[in-house]
Amino acid sequence: MKALVVSDTHGKLRGLEQLLQRYSPLVNTVIHLGDYCRDLLGLKASYPGLDMITVAGAMDFGHETIVERTAHGRKILMVHGHMHNVKESMSTLTNLAYRENANVCLFGHTHLQTMYEDEGILFMNPGSVTEPRASRIIGYGLLEISADGKLRAEVLPL
Repeated sequence: MKALVVSDTHGKLRGLEQLLQRYSPLVNTVIHLGDYCRDLLGLKASYPGLDMITVAGAMDFGHETIVERTAHGRKILMVHGHMHNVKESMSTLTNLAYRENANVCLFGHTHLQTMYEDEGILFMNPGSVTEPRASRIIGYGLLEISADGKLRAEVLPL
């Protein structure tokens, strides 16, 4: 699995469209971690070969708030983060990832890029494609899980 990971587009499509044009030949999955996940779904017809996964954020309705997938034996937990208070502390989300036996935990909401490992779980926030906060970095993430289960991930500026 090779995935483009985005979050917090807030109805502004330019950056998301740029990323899809650039990465659609290189990835097989696009993950939108909420706050206007409908932005991604609105572009689905233009990219029929991509698996598009969406997670509901604070401004989304009618979508799942927690999504789990398995790729090559690795469990991926995806949330927006607003229901887990990630702006204040990572403890609630970390505990959820432990309980769910996740190998990867993807989240958004803070608009700040971060990536780290805790007790064997990779945590990644791609930042915001349109509205960066304190760091002023407009960003996204890439996640690859190879057939042998090896993880490779990075957060990048747009």
